[in-house]
Amino acid sequence: MENIEILAKKNKLIDIESVTFGSDLQEIVTSMEIILTMYQIDEDTDIVKACKDKLIEGLNLLKTLGQFEKIKDFEIEKNDSYL
Repeated sequence: MENIEILAKKNKLIDIESVTFGSDLQEIVTSMEIILTMYQIDEDTDIVKACKDKLIEGLNLLKTLGQFEKIKDFEIEKNDSYL
């Protein structure tokens, strides 16, 4: 992997880790949508894993808030499962 690619990957990982969910429902959902988009456009296994981990964090927040309907917005078919 070239140095530029390594740097780009590190920056993406930093970007994923730096996403915060906030304290209200809209902030959480918006952050999850950002992470989901990053997950969908990247095939690197480290990026995908970081996105999954962050999405799980967001799902747990939604569960804590009792937002089970919103959780369904992040469910997809099992053959292309995010989590």
